[in-house]
Amino acid sequence: MARGYGGILGLLAFVTVIARGWVHGGGAGPTLFAAWLGLLAAYPLGCIVGILADGIVLESIRIKLAAEIAAREAKEPAARSKTKP
Repeated sequence: MARGYGGILGLLAFVTVIARGWVHGGGAGPTLFAAWLGLLAAYPLGCIVGILADGIVLESIRIKLAAEIAAREAKEPAARSKTKP
């Protein structure tokens, strides 16, 4: 997930800088160099965001599964006591 976020954020920075250069009439060389620097700066940031997002999603799933298991275990003894005489 981290590399995906990094790639998307890097590409977004690259395209944004190119669009800014095109709108403001910048030269191709300086615009592409600035876009490349933007990509290099945004990729690690996107990787960090992806690592954090992955951790948040996994922790959320872990909490929901633990709650569901606890709820099932709480119901199970009650169901057994009702069926036994």
